[in-house]
Amino acid sequence: MKSIWVTALTLAAGGLAGPLVAAGPQPQAEKRQVLDESTVLIDLLREIQSQTGAIDDILDQHPGPVTGETAKELAHVVGAHFGNITGALLAAHSALESLGDNAELIDEDGTPCDVTCVVDKTKGVFSDAGTTTHRSLLKLGLHLLGNHVSPVFIALSGVVLTLNTIIGGALATVAALVNGVGLSIAAGLAYLGNLVSEKEKMRAGGPNGHITKAVGKLIGEAVGSKLGL
Repeated sequence: MKSIWVTALTLAAGGLAGPLVAAGPQPQAEKRQVLDESTVLIDLLREIQSQTGAIDDILDQHPGPVTGETAKELAHVVGAHFGNITGALLAAHSALESLGDNAELIDEDGTPCDVTCVVDKTKGVFSDAGTTTHRSLLKLGLHLLGNHVSPVFIALSGVVLTLNTIIGGALATVAALVNGVGLSIAAGLAYLGNLVSEKEKMRAGGPNGHITKAVGKLIGEAVGSKLGL
């Protein structure tokens, strides 16, 4: 079981190792008549910031790692906000998938959101979600929060991959980082799932557990050092 965990973390770390480029020639944007302007990306970023801000406010009330019944109660409240983040990501993914050929993403000021704008906004979504996930795990542990945060990065992967197609591959590195984070969380949950007792799971997946720390380290590296976020 330990070897499986190490292998999974190695694969996840490999996804964070450095910048990737999209394979093959990049499609060139064609001039077209814009019939529909979409604020889906900036709306998503605002919602993510609102939800992560709420989580941070909750965590600020509890200095240091939280354990016992308090941790379980707190995980339920924080988990609901992560559920809202997942819902917002799924809705944004659906909206992006339904954009027509004549649709255009726009920025806060109503101007077109070009490739640089889309990349920056997507980095913002990843940074906010990743930073708050990292903090939450180190405060409450992977065992209590893992099933709440894992869907976030599955949904975020769908958003990033769709945006990557729209702007011609410029988000390949971000996609790799998101997938690496998702894989590390999944590997940690799989490891904890193979433990027999609740005591063992809390020891490994609690705030100070070695599995929580390993996953937290990967998330911290992905968010804090790879893209200058």
